[in-house]
Amino acid sequence: MLDAMAATYRWDDVEAAARAGTPVVTGMNPWWAPLVRACGGIPANDMARMRNRSHEAVSLAESHFHIPSEFCTVIKSQIGGLGLRMRQPGGTAVRKILQFGGACEPSVTVGELARAEGYDLHVVQPLTAFKMEPARRPEYVAFYEEEARRVARWLCGHDVDEDRLDDLVRKKNDVTRRIIKVLDLRLANPMYFPMTRVSQLLLASGDYHSVTNFAENREVFVELLDSLIGELQWAAHQPVAPFVPLVLAGNMFNMDVTKTIDQSGGAIVGSLMAVTTLYREDVRPLQALAEFLLDMQLKGESSDQAGAVASARKLRIEEEVKRTRAKGVIVSGTTGCPYTSLTRQMEQDFFTKKGIPVLAVEGTAHADPVTEEIKMRVKAFIEMLADNPAYRQTKRVHLQVASS
Repeated sequence: MLDAMAATYRWDDVEAAARAGTPVVTGMNPWWAPLVRACGGIPANDMARMRNRSHEAVSLAESHFHIPSEFCTVIKSQIGGLGLRMRQPGGTAVRKILQFGGACEPSVTVGELARAEGYDLHVVQPLTAFKMEPARRPEYVAFYEEEARRVARWLCGHDVDEDRLDDLVRKKNDVTRRIIKVLDLRLANPMYFPMTRVSQLLLASGDYHSVTNFAENREVFVELLDSLIGELQWAAHQPVAPFVPLVLAGNMFNMDVTKTIDQSGGAIVGSLMAVTTLYREDVRPLQALAEFLLDMQLKGESSDQAGAVASARKLRIEEEVKRTRAKGVIVSGTTGCPYTSLTRQMEQDFFTKKGIPVLAVEGTAHADPVTEEIKMRVKAFIEMLADNPAYRQTKRVHLQVASS
């Protein structure tokens, strides 16, 4: 069903909508996707399409934007992809970019380079949420609420229809609650619904907003989630094969690594990939957007998964290890990324001192198969843990996934 949904997402349709005057926005999705929809826009995502052209994008980033060859391929594919879109026959009508200023500095630089290329960039100004004094929370919420109003005026020239926004916020919460249920249920038998499929589901949870036929696609996605919940309830009562429970930290751009984990007897029982933050439904929808963004930062569910602090992410990982009773940690990152190279080393030292086995791997933004060296390292790590009975999991577990 995921494949059927993906087939309905055609970038040509999105371009056509933009040329017809619909505000089409890339960037800060799916965080504020309901706001874009409530303003009559489409929160588009062309990452998957550009991922297949990542080598072209990186080449353009190096030749035209003069980004060093050894630098982060994710950043280069982002700005290179925007450059390729502008250079396609007829150019592109999708020129609006909504960016969160609290992302890593190179990502912010991508936005400024895109502006110079002719894109219409709007930046949501960030707050340093992790240093917030609890008594000042209302000030922080009010600040982000005003940022949401600024986004609406940028998109449609006037304030957003709050009744429509409220409806879309509640609908997004309905989907998120189902995803939380799926993540909870799979813990009883994680090898039945492995991480490769979980990753596909999480990607789809953001992408279903990005289509021109949003209402129809949402119904299909909800139907898929309900079917999956029923299937996992059945799987919870089936025999459980031995596995090594692991926590995955960092962005896993290449599915080859997760496939290797799945095929080697490892089971990712916890990760920092899932957004489980819900919008509040007991307040005005603009306030709900503001609190959602603030809580995502505080929980480490923003783009850097650590509230923009390299030293904080290891604590979030440790919480996942305790919550899921994982026996090891796999930390992933992007080659050439100054941020993830720092966090990987800090996390390796941190968990090694605590006696928790940890493996650090890195890769690129390309869709190329991962190297045999990385596959062998992952297999050896899992086999090492599997050979020790203390690290094997043979019983089903039932854990709650935090939803707020």
